Amino acid sequence: PAVESPGEAGADGRWKRTGDQAGAVEWSSLALGDEDDVKKDHDVNSETRAGLLRCFLDMHPFNTPELPRRPEMQSFEVRVSVFAVDNIKVYKDFGQRNDLFVQMKFRSVNMDGEESKRVEKTDIHRWANEDASFNQRFLFEMSAPCLSMGVEFSLMDFDRGVSSADLVYYPQTLSLDHHLAIAYESWTSSRETIGPVSHTVVFDSWPATKMVLDRWRCCRCVRRRINQGNYAKMTCTVEIVATEVAAEHPVISGVFAPPQDRLSLQMLATNPVKTLRVLLGPQLFN
Repeated sequence: PAVESPGEAGADGRWKRTGDQAGAVEWSSLALGDEDDVKKDHDVNSETRAGLLRCFLDMHPFNTPELPRRPEMQSFEVRVSVFAVDNIKVYKDFGQRNDLFVQMKFRSVNMDGEESKRVEKTDIHRWANEDASFNQRFLFEMSAPCLSMGVEFSLMDFDRGVSSADLVYYPQTLSLDHHLAIAYESWTSSRETIGPVSHTVVFDSWPATKMVLDRWRCCRCVRRRINQGNYAKMTCTVEIVATEVAAEHPVISGVFAPPQDRLSLQMLATNPVKTLRVLLGPQLFN
């Protein structure tokens, strides 16, 4: 098909130019030719019948689209509270016990790909058999939105006089990306935060080196055994609030309630049987 030059159709059915303004050209007729027209086909070098297609064509200057705006940054306070660890079945010390503490590695990556880390530790629950209590809170500062955020938890055994602690269970990471997204959306919408969210972190693997397991009467090297009865579980809560809200409703960092079942003179006086079980270990006591 042949296309006529830009313009408008006159009385003779031919086109006339209607405008040529800095990139804006209009074709202003929709009339279709009723009579056949003969055009030259250059591909075969002969004449052939062809019709006319007439339409509107508006051409305007192209404006560069506006780039997406970067989201507004906001500072948040992340409140991590560690309550207790139960069902401990892996022991590093004689007598089926650990001097247990929880090590946390808070990690966040901002929108520019820059990573920030911070390491915190709970106090030590000495002579911990199957359970360990902490009741300790930690506060972390960060900005949102970010690419990722999470906390890596490790159960460690403290060795007096040794610079490095022993790893009792392999680390487990608690991702806080979804939690942070909800907190950021609540802040942008001027809604209240959802408050503390409870989590249970399951430690389901441990090093295959010298350990004492509650189900085996030996202290030799053992292979890792996939057994749910040996999984330790840690209970904690996470709350993310904007810094303005954190200033209006501050919380203390550190121990917020007395830990339970710590070996002490008070336990010896009030519960001597439990004290004996802690000193001997579950296996010898039973």
